[in-house]
Amino acid sequence: MRRTEPWKREESKILLRDALFLILILWISLFIAEAYFVREDTSPVDRIFIYLVVFIPLGTLNFLFLYYYRNKRIRRTGNLRSSLRYRLMIAFMVVSIFPSIPIFLVSSDRVETVIGVLFSLDFRGGLLASEDLLKQHELEQTRKFSEYVAARQGYLPSPGTWPGNLEQGFDPESESIFLIEGSGVIKRFGEQPLNPLEWSSVRRGNEKGPPIFAGVSSSRRYAVVTVPTNVPNRYYLITRHLYADNPRSEARFQDIVNLVASGKEEWEEKIPYNLRLGLAIAYAMMITIALGVAIVLARQISHPIVSLAAATRSVTQGKLDTRLDIKSEGEIGILIDSFNQMTEELQTLRGRLLHSQRVAAWQEVARRLAHEIKNPLTPIQLSAERMLRRLDRPDRGNLEEIVRSGGSTILEQVNVLKHLVEEFSNFARMPAPRLEYHSLMELLQESTEAYANLPDIDFELKVSPDLPELALDRNLVIGMINNLVQNAIDAIRSMEWEAEDTPERPLIRVAAAPHLQAGKRYVQLSIEDSGPGIEENQREQIFEPYYTTKGEKGNGLGLALVERAVLDHNARIYVTGSSLGGAAFRVFFPVPEDGQGERDIMVFPV
Repeated sequence: MRRTEPWKREESKILLRDALFLILILWISLFIAEAYFVREDTSPVDRIFIYLVVFIPLGTLNFLFLYYYRNKRIRRTGNLRSSLRYRLMIAFMVVSIFPSIPIFLVSSDRVETVIGVLFSLDFRGGLLASEDLLKQHELEQTRKFSEYVAARQGYLPSPGTWPGNLEQGFDPESESIFLIEGSGVIKRFGEQPLNPLEWSSVRRGNEKGPPIFAGVSSSRRYAVVTVPTNVPNRYYLITRHLYADNPRSEARFQDIVNLVASGKEEWEEKIPYNLRLGLAIAYAMMITIALGVAIVLARQISHPIVSLAAATRSVTQGKLDTRLDIKSEGEIGILIDSFNQMTEELQTLRGRLLHSQRVAAWQEVARRLAHEIKNPLTPIQLSAERMLRRLDRPDRGNLEEIVRSGGSTILEQVNVLKHLVEEFSNFARMPAPRLEYHSLMELLQESTEAYANLPDIDFELKVSPDLPELALDRNLVIGMINNLVQNAIDAIRSMEWEAEDTPERPLIRVAAAPHLQAGKRYVQLSIEDSGPGIEENQREQIFEPYYTTKGEKGNGLGLALVERAVLDHNARIYVTGSSLGGAAFRVFFPVPEDGQGERDIMVFPV
């Protein structure tokens, strides 16, 4: 199972946190709007507009605050986080949403003007005239329906035989038959949802005979015919839905007619209100959808960039097998492909370089070892030759003395060779580092405790209290610190001090503090002295094995062991001049990120 990188998990948490912040800003906007701007007589349209006017600036300020806060955290901690999406969101709010506010205001206000133009064209009068024409048409349809019913009176049954043959003579989907006595319905036939005794409007279509009329019930228009029976106060009521084929248009037209008939003032207020409300809801939905799309697009743009930054950081830590498996288009896709190709080439080049370093390093070691072995071989050879010459001429005497002297010389030089071989073996067999989390402050206090009371040199230890724990090999780090401090002591004691020129005592300063470089967190360990310093042309050579500036007092392995320990911790070491006047050795230990897990250890050959 592939483990998610820590920065990706943290980015998901930040995205959820940003969503919660946005919801909080929305609630704050509603509270401010209700408390300071909304009144009891504020219409829903104006209420929506007030909400948006308050939310949009606060939302922009929210993204602006998150942008500056995230940048500050990145500079302070060096952690990989995305601040680009906040910039994109701010740009979206400023470029897209802010200009739409006056557009909404203008379009909302223009609705009333448009309605005024419609009323100036006597739209109401035209609609009422259309209603009159429609009534004439419906009365004509009612008379035709009366003739239709007269031809089918034989199908009308008595109450005892109901419904009889009504289905053969009438259409139950559009026509209904009621048997009414007094003010109650006795029998009913048909599927139309009609109460025959409740009409919103009735228009009679004849002057004599049983009444026929056109009526409106529940926003539906009907043709109605009455047929008397032989029983007093009992009659048939037969109806037909005139617009059964298009009920939606009929209902919409009837609603408008009812609104117009209710009064001009209500008509003029309700239609603009409905239009403005629809416009406000559409505007609010547009902003919501646009904001969601902007968040998604900003994340799609920023995610590959942060992934590329994380991969670049992995490469700087020596992980040249890092690859980006992200599908992207355009320039970012080209950049990702170029990065993958670059890491492949770097990995190949590193393999070649390591091979060349191994060959060159062993060649240098062999050359130096041969040089060191050559010195003892010369007295061994001379002693052996002298003993052989005396053995050829024993008559000259002192044979025993010469043999003893030559043998002693040979044994002494063999011991020198043995010591050189042991030193070389110990250097070549350095153990692999065992990294555990330690406090560098404790290791410094332990390793420098013996140097705190030097009789001729002042010692100063300055450690920042907020150092993070580091993955360290305790023995290697203590040995490295002791080597560097002892080198500083030797350098100071090698100088010839004159009291009148140096009124202050020599000083060695050991310090440790957090350090941020190129977005990456380090702990900087510095060891400085007031000694003679190191010439610039020697600073690159002092870490080479068997190179020494101490003459016969040094073996040239101390700083080589220091560099080996530094590399085993994925750290870096630099040699510079010191403000104290001597040399300064600065070691930068990388601070592991949370959840980083095992790290690649780059061990270079000596």
